Amino acid sequence: MRKTLFSQVKNALNQLADQLNILWNRCNKRQVKSIIQFLFIGFILIFIGHSISDNWTELKSYQWQVNWGYLALSFLVLLGHRFFGVMGWNLILWIMSPGRKMPKFTQLLKVYSFSNLASYIPGTYWSLLGRVYLGRELGFSTVLLSTSIVLETILVSFSGVIISFFVIPTLAPGETWVVILGLLAMMVLIITGINSKFINLLASIYTRITKKNVPVIIVSRSKLLLILSTFILLWLPLGVSLFLLIKAIHHQLEISVVLMIGYFAASWLIGFFVPIAPAGLGVREAVLIFFLNEALVPDPLPMVIAILFRVLLIFQDLFWALFAKIMN
Repeated sequence: MRKTLFSQVKNALNQLADQLNILWNRCNKRQVKSIIQFLFIGFILIFIGHSISDNWTELKSYQWQVNWGYLALSFLVLLGHRFFGVMGWNLILWIMSPGRKMPKFTQLLKVYSFSNLASYIPGTYWSLLGRVYLGRELGFSTVLLSTSIVLETILVSFSGVIISFFVIPTLAPGETWVVILGLLAMMVLIITGINSKFINLLASIYTRITKKNVPVIIVSRSKLLLILSTFILLWLPLGVSLFLLIKAIHHQLEISVVLMIGYFAASWLIGFFVPIAPAGLGVREAVLIFFLNEALVPDPLPMVIAILFRVLLIFQDLFWALFAKIMN
């Protein structure tokens, strides 16, 4: 009797699985993915709203003393983030197309800025497709643009991993050996990663994930190091801007600017590798709140700072897009 019942349940589950598989194959997978992303964003917004509601009494009673000078400086410093991003992409295009006359920097800035705005739209590749589309108007081939974006994505992520080592001292306070081990790991990572074989290995993984064909990337070690150094620089304005934002809201708080650089890099990486979160929305903020709590930033400031910093980042992208529009 038990075997018969078990067989019936098993057959019913198999039939259900078959029906679900048929429905999945009939559906437009892109539409399903978009629906999942919209639901995810909705969940994040509801979660943030619920958190604000739960902490509303503390937010209302907190003695807010905003230093507008620090806040303005935070935004001005943040502008360097996208500037170094364009510099890095410019270097990649220049290195991968030797002898070619490069467009004006403001033209590349326009392509870079306008395409970045698309990263806030649910969908994994909108910003990348936008840069390829706009980049072709400057005379670059689709292959060159696609390859440059892949190399940029790899090196930005790689530079973020390196910068994330700044948070190692907080993992084991007072343990010098942990810091030394972290620095050695950072050096090994740089030495291992700066070569075409490793870059092409990562590019092949990228190709399998995105199902986009990418040609073999051939760049010398010295040029890869130059590009990587530029992308390492783009993390500095982010961390310094975050530090200044915290000072603008709580200027008496003792925090390390170096740790803020590492904290944001780590939170960005985690948000970046969650594919259903456009521009890391929600995931990055959640991780950043965790790190700020670790840095002894008093409640409810971590949540407020994470949300405000996201707003500053959006305004930064809007500023550069408007600036590029005016300059071209």
